Amino acid sequence: MKNNNEFRVESMSDYLGEEYEEQMDQETPWEIDNDEKANWALRKCAEIEEEKERISDLAAAETLKIATWKEKQIEQLQKSREYFEGMLGYYLMRLREKNDKAKINVPNGTVYTRKSPQKWSYDEEKVIAWAKEAGKSDWIMIREELNKADLKKQVKALESEVVLESTGEVIEGITLTDGEEKVVVRLK
Repeated sequence: MKNNNEFRVESMSDYLGEEYEEQMDQETPWEIDNDEKANWALRKCAEIEEEKERISDLAAAETLKIATWKEKQIEQLQKSREYFEGMLGYYLMRLREKNDKAKINVPNGTVYTRKSPQKWSYDEEKVIAWAKEAGKSDWIMIREELNKADLKKQVKALESEVVLESTGEVIEGITLTDGEEKVVVRLK
């Protein structure tokens, strides 16, 4: 936990979990009390990371194999569906030769036609230019976004507020939160 610039461990079990609890059940619990044990513990951490990577690689390979199999099965089924839909469409068109309002309505489903709405394609640059000339500014959206990089170049962070460096004016709407201190273990 963080208290000013002080770092304290409330409970070792928070950091070590079940293995720590198992160690505490023994008569003389193991602890790291010299560089040799610290080095051994770091080596164990590295071995754990290697095992995690091996498991992840294996899972990824199996996931890829299953995804590939699934994709092939779905593709075959989709081709079959497209074949039957094509045959149904052909049958509907033959019925429409006799009755232009015909549809197929049977217990397992319905086949009919529906006109899709017009598709609109925009050359946005041309339309925006035209809208500006025609006075249709309501057709044009202007997006406002905070340029945080430029802002940070011109302000200064104090303990609980941010001020404009050139004037000392407090900038409203920015909250400062202290970062938390945490233990970092870097493996070589």
